[in-house]
Amino acid sequence: MQKHIPYGYFITNGKCQIHKDYGNMVCEIFSLYINGMSTNQIAKKLIEKGILNNEQKPLWNHGTIGRILENKKYMGDEFYPQIIDKEIFEQVQEMRKNKAASLGRIEQPNSISNKTIWNDLLICGQCGQHYKKYLEKGKIPLWKCSHYIYKNRVQCSNIFLTEELLEKAFIVTINQAIQKPQKVIRQVEKKQDSESYFEKRLTIQIQDMLSHDDIDASKLKELAFKRASEQYKSSVCNENKIQNTMFIEKLYSIPVQKEFNPKLLKEAISKIVVQKEGFLEFHFKNGYKNIVRIKEVELCHQ
Repeated sequence: MQKHIPYGYFITNGKCQIHKDYGNMVCEIFSLYINGMSTNQIAKKLIEKGILNNEQKPLWNHGTIGRILENKKYMGDEFYPQIIDKEIFEQVQEMRKNKAASLGRIEQPNSISNKTIWNDLLICGQCGQHYKKYLEKGKIPLWKCSHYIYKNRVQCSNIFLTEELLEKAFIVTINQAIQKPQKVIRQVEKKQDSESYFEKRLTIQIQDMLSHDDIDASKLKELAFKRASEQYKSSVCNENKIQNTMFIEKLYSIPVQKEFNPKLLKEAISKIVVQKEGFLEFHFKNGYKNIVRIKEVELCHQ
């Protein structure tokens, strides 16, 4: 089985076909769910029966079953032959939606239609996963680590965030940069200078070693590798210098922000690391990093 295509299919001579055994298993998974079995129960049943997944291993969990149940390709298209009738597929989607609502939570999937700028920027400082937007019945939508799972299995304990708080936090961090551009310049230049110095030191060590007759080849190779690594960092650093110049020019040309500007967010920020201790690390595209504490944000907007 090819891992890059949905479970139940295989490719031969450039054409997608239904795998007889695995295609039937897809049908059984849909049937079991319609008849009241949960995704966890289905996964357990498949493991007990020794059913192989796309990696040829009898390993299943509620996530892999859920992805099968929500994969529209099983209804068929120009490339994938139909395994599941449209009526059955839509019935399962409605059941999953109702079940999620009954539990008081609905996750907003990271599909193209639902994706926002925050999906690409927010990273959990605890486990390194991206944040997702969760909708809970009758409550304000919250951004949570994608490893947060209600009740079942993995549950990352990092903090939850509202979109309003995120917008206000960006206003705080960009205004701090606008009001003190010299701080931005000093931090970035200091970082660049230290990297450049380390590269020069490695060059001196290599030249010194080459001046002797008894050259340690393995040590020379190690130093050369380190210098090559630092030279690569320097090339990235040079790009940061260009971005830094452009960013500083922009800081001097724009006024203090009173409202959230999504275009400015996209231009300025490369990532936002969410820390459990109650602060956000804003990483600017030019190499500048600024920490904003959530309490600080709340005080600024009271």
